[in-house]
Amino acid sequence: MDAVVFQIGERRCSLELQQVEEVIRLGPITPIPSAAPTVLGAMNLRGQVVAVVDPCMLAFGDAVDEGGAAARVGLLVQTRGCRLVLRVDRVEGVVPVPELGSSVLDLDALLDRLLAQLESFAGRWTGPSQGGEAAHE
Repeated sequence: MDAVVFQIGERRCSLELQQVEEVIRLGPITPIPSAAPTVLGAMNLRGQVVAVVDPCMLAFGDAVDEGGAAARVGLLVQTRGCRLVLRVDRVEGVVPVPELGSSVLDLDALLDRLLAQLESFAGRWTGPSQGGEAAHE
């Protein structure tokens, strides 16, 4: 099995190669009002709107510095039918897993954390369902 090795902040991490669709240059990111702190915003990727997420905050609980040209790289990933972009600082390359020497991130676990945060934030803005529609508090 191969993995894509990348840096987020000072951390060297990796994801299984089959979970990464491509490495992209991040375009303009539009903030999403009232989004979970791990969601940096959304971007247009060849006509599709894709969420841009901070994997450092999701995996380790701390945000990565937003500045610098290096922060303009993303990993387009897909798991369980969800496509999103993980903002990373640098992509080192693809290596066989036994040669990693880095933390292998569990993309499914990151997605579970993200979905839990999104549900928590949505709960702040919607009340009990009435006739199938959410009411704004």
